[in-house]
Amino acid sequence: MKGRTAIIVLIVVMAALVGSAAAADETPVVPQEFSGTVTIDGNPAPAGTVIEASIDGTAYGTLTTDTKGVFGGVEKDDDRLVVKGGGDVVGRTITFTVNGNKAAQTAVFEPGELGNLALAVKTGGTPGGNTGSGGGGGGGSPSNPAPVKTVAPSLEAPAAPVVGSTTLATSATGTVDEPAAVVSSDRIATLSVPEGTAAHNSEGTPLDEITIRPAAPGEVPDAAGEETGFVAAGYTYLCGPAGATFDPAITLTFEIPAEKWKDLKEGDLTVRWYNAEAGRWEEIPTTIDYETMTVTAEVSHFSTFALFTAAQPPSAGDADRPAAQVTDATSVDATGGETTDRTLPIVAGVLLIVGIAGAAIYLKKK
Repeated sequence: MKGRTAIIVLIVVMAALVGSAAAADETPVVPQEFSGTVTIDGNPAPAGTVIEASIDGTAYGTLTTDTKGVFGGVEKDDDRLVVKGGGDVVGRTITFTVNGNKAAQTAVFEPGELGNLALAVKTGGTPGGNTGSGGGGGGGSPSNPAPVKTVAPSLEAPAAPVVGSTTLATSATGTVDEPAAVVSSDRIATLSVPEGTAAHNSEGTPLDEITIRPAAPGEVPDAAGEETGFVAAGYTYLCGPAGATFDPAITLTFEIPAEKWKDLKEGDLTVRWYNAEAGRWEEIPTTIDYETMTVTAEVSHFSTFALFTAAQPPSAGDADRPAAQVTDATSVDATGGETTDRTLPIVAGVLLIVGIAGAAIYLKKK
């Protein structure tokens, strides 16, 4: 009887350990996070805009923006739109609303992923007019919506720039007869040449073509040693042909992605050209438009151009921040979170099974 009692006790202990291992298996699903841009009726959404993420009609995450036209970010501490779904909604469609208006964009719930979205909604209202109902209140007459302001299209800019290179229609004296524009292959930098510009190549003859392309890593001149208080922002372009001149100056516009603009606008921005003879980057007149998230520079000649941002001092807490430690009982998953190590209870369960089997054989022989 004592042998049977021992076996029963061992079975109960084993069942408890196996149950705890199964319970450890039911870990919460890691949330999915989103960042990106958000527009309302084609305009950057104001700070304070509420974005909500839902799955099958149930809200699983909400975020109130603190920056115009942008939500979330790419840094670790950025406040992103967090979707906290369970295992039962993995793989299902996430829909989004912006201030209660449904966005056309959707996503699939994939735990642990960091997604990038360009949310856009239309409210159905007239810009600058009355977005409410047409009837007036209190028995008064209906209010008339404000007139819509229209702007005639500029004749000095083509409808869409050509990618990489474009021809210039110039006269025998080098005067541009038709406006032209060319955009880099990454759609960040655009050169615009208005009609009436005097455009000549390095030899002084009429210019018949302009080009722009992103610089390869080996083509970016080193800015080390320059005590300018600015650092390269990662946008460098080669404009050609080298040595071409323009009078008056033409425009070089950097259209920065919204997810990057949030970081760049914290410091002053400037466009610089590389003076190969002097071996340094030199500043040129720059205009920053925070509404359109663009930086525009006046270019009177072609060279290598780059966007620079004010150098940010290191955070005081970075040096004292301890590195993440992992104990024997935990492991770090791909998302940076901790997950319970279930190897120990499983091994213990196996050893108990072997022990019980051995005990049973021993008692049977006895």
